[in-house]
Amino acid sequence: VLWRSTPRSRGPGIVRERIVAWAPPHGFAYALQDRRLAPNHLAIVTVTPDGDGKSTIAFEEYYDLPLFTLRIIADAIMRRAVSGMVRNLVHRFGGSA
Repeated sequence: VLWRSTPRSRGPGIVRERIVAWAPPHGFAYALQDRRLAPNHLAIVTVTPDGDGKSTIAFEEYYDLPLFTLRIIADAIMRRAVSGMVRNLVHRFGGSA
């Protein structure tokens, strides 16, 4: 998977991800290919039906960063990225976060 961050998001530019697990409709997992962004990265997205045609999406992300300061910065960046992703999903498909 290849995507480009927008100038407004001040993201890293082109990002390459590799799908490492695919289990529709229950979820998938992917890993960033650029180890400079997040060494040993793994993201897991699961979808659990809640009834009445609704579902809960859970997003877990794992990565190794050697320095505590880098972990704090990375956590802030990832929190912002995930918040944006959730806003986009709610905007496109409705629901709540």
